[in-house]
Parts: sequence; structure tokens; C-alpha cells
Amino acid sequence: GTVVFFGTPFLLVQNLPPNEYFTQLNHGLDYIRRFYPDSRWIYRPHPAETSETRHLNLAGFEVEEDREAAELYFLRRFSEIEAVYSVSSTVSRVALNNGLDSHALWRCFPFSETARAFFAKTMGDVPDGFDIEDLTKPPIPCRQSQPAGSVSFGDALQTAVDSMGRTDSSGAR
Repeated sequence: GTVVFFGTPFLLVQNLPPNEYFTQLNHGLDYIRRFYPDSRWIYRPHPAETSETRHLNLAGFEVEEDREAAELYFLRRFSEIEAVYSVSSTVSRVALNNGLDSHALWRCFPFSETARAFFAKTMGDVPDGFDIEDLTKPPIPCRQSQPAGSVSFGDALQTAVDSMGRTDSSGAR
């Protein structure tokens, strides 16, 4: 599978000293390398990122700079995606809502209480395992649970993909 990390325009936001942020983010990227050793790793810069990638250890990661919206990216590659990560991007929440295994690393960063409260409110009520709190422990798979009898986005998408190649009894597609 593929593990996708969505970047943040940190040099624009700067809610931590840059060197501290980059050090912590590099630890997060090491976490992905450690716990997903047989996966393909992709780093997708935020469209507003400038030179952030030059400060990161992206060894082993492919950098995709096509600026495609995350929702379209998920739709096109749903079956390939093993997990989605970000520091604090709402893209992690969107991935979770769409039935993907998704995580945020913000709890591993020494953000101010104000920033932490903002991230907690922005992410909302998330299942255990969504927030990575300890980079020494393996991730807990985290997908949004669905109410009984409902169909997740992922299941609906898989059904649509599976049915694309079928024909009806008349032979028509």
C-alpha cells in the first residue's frame, strides 16, 4: 500500500520556531518509515508551501507536487492508500471521513496550549488512534466507524469500482 503525508505551509504559519518544527516533522517522517517499511511513501506539499521540503529528510519518499485537491486524490487512489498522515491538516479528517486509515501528528509537537486547543477543535471528535501521541508506539488503524446499516464512502466507492467492468444481461455496459 501507499502511505501519504500531506504537508503544511509551515513557513507561512510559523506556530513554532522553524528548526523545532522541522526536527519534529522529521521524527514524524521517521515514524512512517519505521512502521510502514514495506509501503510506498509519498509526501504531498501543501499548495502554499514554499521551501519547506528543503528542510525535511524525505529519504525514501516520492514528492508529488501536482497540487491536486485531496478529495480528488483520495477518490482516484482510494484502493492504493494504506494510510494518510499530516501534522494538523484537515486533510487527515477528510481522509478519516472518507473511510481511509488516517492520522494526525500534532500531539507530538510542542505547540502552545492555544494552538493545541485549536487543533483539537478543528479535528473534532475522532476515534482512538487518529491522534498519534507517541512516536515509539505503532499506529492503531483508525477508520471512521459507520452507523449500523450505513455504507461508508470507501465501501460505496469500492462497489462502484467493482461494478464498472460488469455488463448487464443484454451485454450492454
